[in-house]
Amino acid sequence: AGGQEITNLGWGGPALNAQSGSTTGADSNDPKFLDWTGENHVYLPGGANSLTVPDAAALDITGDIDIRVYVALDDWTAGADRVFLSKFTGSGTYSYELAMASTDRLRFFWSVDGTAQLFETCDDPLTVSDGDGLWVRVTMDVDDGASNYAVKFYQSDDGSSWTQVGATETGAATTSIFASTADVHVMARTTSGTRDNFGKVYR
Repeated sequence: AGGQEITNLGWGGPALNAQSGSTTGADSNDPKFLDWTGENHVYLPGGANSLTVPDAAALDITGDIDIRVYVALDDWTAGADRVFLSKFTGSGTYSYELAMASTDRLRFFWSVDGTAQLFETCDDPLTVSDGDGLWVRVTMDVDDGASNYAVKFYQSDDGSSWTQVGATETGAATTSIFASTADVHVMARTTSGTRDNFGKVYR
């Protein structure tokens, strides 16, 4: 009732009415009430919103890596740099990151020393519509047995049957990943919202 006012129908009457946002009228500070989709998720509207996991030994991956996320983006072709999962908060703490480049292609960043950024970008776009859920994945073999590293990108509707997107990206040397002390962020690179993403996060 009354825009963003929630009316109390109990014994306390209007003295216990609740207000959502800064006023009883609709404005930009109001929360967004979401319909239940049948699956647990976190909705992140962008603007310095992300999920964060503290640094831990299990997250300090220095060799072969496999990152998978299940998300439903509001806009899969936003034409801007956006993050899915990142342990890459700043120079000296760069480790790894799965992101979407401004070209709307999957991109994988990593660093050997925590400072210099390396990356590979997928050749092809994902096949998905705005608002739809999709599993996205990157794997990196730091030594493919032929003195190269190899990066592959994938997508999946169910998280178990994967389709490779684009060609395998290879480098003419082996590599490694720096074990930084950075937290892991989901849907942004930093808590201030750097390269933040918009939509639902499932897994």
